[in-house]
Amino acid sequence: MKKGFTLIEILLALAITATIISFIYSSFFVTFKTYNALEYREKSFQNARAIFERLTNQFQSSYFDYIPKLDLNKRNRVTYFIGIDNFEGSMPADRVIFSTLAGGYQIIEGSGILPWGDSMDVDYFTELDSETGLLNLYARQDVTIDDDPMTGGISYPLVFGIKGINFRYYDGYTKEWKDTWDTRESGNWYLPSLVEVTLIIPNSNKNNVEEEDTGGIVLSDVIEIPFKVYYMKPNE
Repeated sequence: MKKGFTLIEILLALAITATIISFIYSSFFVTFKTYNALEYREKSFQNARAIFERLTNQFQSSYFDYIPKLDLNKRNRVTYFIGIDNFEGSMPADRVIFSTLAGGYQIIEGSGILPWGDSMDVDYFTELDSETGLLNLYARQDVTIDDDPMTGGISYPLVFGIKGINFRYYDGYTKEWKDTWDTRESGNWYLPSLVEVTLIIPNSNKNNVEEEDTGGIVLSDVIEIPFKVYYMKPNE
């Protein structure tokens, strides 16, 4: 006559089974978590590359024009280059407005999005998302270049959930980096030679990956502005 399993054998078997299931679940969870983190980072890098390519194209096509008067200290500016240093808490939230020949898109009601190749004012700025505590990056394009570069045109989002964007400008005359730039100021009738762009993206998507986000991933690039006005020096 065969004997059945004892209570100790059953408990031991259940303990071994539970251990194996726990190990499999832990391995699956770690794999799933790693996959989500890598997928999030890949999408973030793709977005960052697209932003850098866009900024490179438009910065390299930026230009500055003016209508001189008899008095050199009084000029009618036709285009602008304005860099504003700003923060949202500890996050850099700079804004830059400039005129470019790179073109872009003209949005016409009822006609969708049509290509636009003429000069325009472009504006890159951020807004704080109260739900996530992160910044959303927007672009504004205004095909009507007038004496008010800060308003007008159409705004649209570029990327959501960044930890900061910072612009610095290299003055080819003074040989120094500056946090701000404004061609509206007297004597500042020229463009920076270089623009340094720093974009900070979160380490992880906290909605999908439960890990602490420390600092963020810092991506940086330096863009040369080919347009130079060598004959127009500061304070002339």
